[in-house]
Amino acid sequence: MNDANVRAGRLYRAFCAWLEEQGWPYRSAEEGGIFSVRYTMTGDDLAMRFSFEIDGRRETLLMRSVLPFALRRDLLAQGALAVTAVNNKLTDGNFEVDPRSGEISFRMSSCFCGAEPDLEVVKYILAFSAMVVDDYNDKFLALNQGKADLMAFLQ
Repeated sequence: MNDANVRAGRLYRAFCAWLEEQGWPYRSAEEGGIFSVRYTMTGDDLAMRFSFEIDGRRETLLMRSVLPFALRRDLLAQGALAVTAVNNKLTDGNFEVDPRSGEISFRMSSCFCGAEPDLEVVKYILAFSAMVVDDYNDKFLALNQGKADLMAFLQ
């Protein structure tokens, strides 16, 4: 096991221990130097699913949250514009829309090349991601349900 995998494993164990201290249920796995943690949080409205990967081979942290609905086909163009508008406001991370499936996800990553990955960075990624997903998931849902048009979304 290379040094980066050892560092990734240390962070993975610290992250899991911290989640346990918080009393948050999670699922975890390790395969080929990639440590995965999956958990669900409930925000102000919709449940938020998160997948966090600590990749020792690439020396990266990746958090991804897929929204619990897909954009309707007839709203893909509006949804893509809404995603772009939101991304222009964000300081970290970004939303993505898959044009084939309509899936919207939020992702945030960080590199720890040659350095010791830090649990505080993981906590920041978790907190910032939860805040952003909770702020926008209901807006994307309203757009998808026809309860808001693009101009209302942008306000």
